[in-house]
Amino acid sequence: MGSGSICITQEVMAVGHTQATAVYAIMEFASKFGMPVIADRRIGNVGHIIKALALGAGVVLMGGLLAGTEEAPGEYFYHEDNMSSAIKVAQGISGDAQDKGSVKQFLPYLYIGMQHSLQDIGVRSVLELQKGVMEGKVRFEAGTASAQLEGSCTWFEFLYKEVVCFVSWMVGSW
Repeated sequence: MGSGSICITQEVMAVGHTQATAVYAIMEFASKFGMPVIADRRIGNVGHIIKALALGAGVVLMGGLLAGTEEAPGEYFYHEDNMSSAIKVAQGISGDAQDKGSVKQFLPYLYIGMQHSLQDIGVRSVLELQKGVMEGKVRFEAGTASAQLEGSCTWFEFLYKEVVCFVSWMVGSW
């Protein structure tokens, strides 16, 4: 509860849970009844999608990730020399998202990124990924703030206008 990218429920209501723990705990319970789990987390990149699926989600909501596409609601404006689109939301606060073009080009980009993530982890499918997590063959590794900073992208704005980086904190134990 309260983990959406522009949701303020946790802050205002003091109610909520970390999404990774919640997805895994709900998956453990829901799997007893054959119920699917929907992850609604601050999905910002392919790594977030893969982590949610690895923890047992069958579906990942990507409202914030798809905000800024041509098909998303809102109006375009320029902010700091970047085209952005205003986001209108039913619950939470309003915000803006950088223009991402058409969802027709963006979804294949996400799909290819997921394929690369699965390959890097050493599995062929989401089902194999989930099975690997359950069997302990694929595991999560906690990273300190320093380790996360070390593993992040270096931004060379003078060389590249835009750099895309996906960091997966999953490691295989093979």
